[in-house]
Amino acid sequence: DKPFKAYLNKKMSKRAKLNIAHGALNFIEKTFLPEALPQLYDMKAFGRSLITIALKNGTCIDVKLLASPFQEEGELMLLMFLGDKRVYSICFSCTEDGRAWIGGIQGGKDIDNEEVKVLTKELYGIRPKNLIITLLYGFLSHFNIKEIYAIDSHYHVKSDRVKTSYSELWLEIGGEKHRRGWYKLPPNEIKKSLEDVKSKHRSQFIKREGLKELAQLDMAAALRDISVNRHG
Repeated sequence: DKPFKAYLNKKMSKRAKLNIAHGALNFIEKTFLPEALPQLYDMKAFGRSLITIALKNGTCIDVKLLASPFQEEGELMLLMFLGDKRVYSICFSCTEDGRAWIGGIQGGKDIDNEEVKVLTKELYGIRPKNLIITLLYGFLSHFNIKEIYAIDSHYHVKSDRVKTSYSELWLEIGGEKHRRGWYKLPPNEIKKSLEDVKSKHRSQFIKREGLKELAQLDMAAALRDISVNRHG
């Protein structure tokens, strides 16, 4: 009965909801190995650990993938944890026809602004919300998904509870206003050129880009381990 409840976009038609929900469940069942599904669906464990991202201080961020068929913001969720604290998460649906729909992105409730600032320094200046976008692009790229839509916070299924403006983030990463409450995002993550960075900031920039690139490579390897088509 999901299509008749809140799902992805509060203004979307029942037919559109049904099509995406059906395509999203097919994507999960056809993409991931049957033996991986129980872990992906394990709500208590927040899904399956995919990769760890090393911080400057020697600790790690744990990145998990959770599949949740009853999630209003999308069937799939990427989550970043620092110890037992959820740092950031992004919810999305992928359909068999190579499209993705981002229904929500949010910071963890048990991590405050000061901790986010410290974490950003430990990530060579990458903000956690930008890192989760990098991870999402790594996921989508692995499965050759290039048509990406992201929800405007005003059209979010629980827009009254959304405290931040999604549109600012979507525009910042190169998105364009689409129709009916969606932004269309670039098919690949837009990367800043080294030439555009002041010389005194270049060392930090190279470390930042290296961390992001390694995270995406690790993500691809982890996804190959649980995918039906291991060459994806």
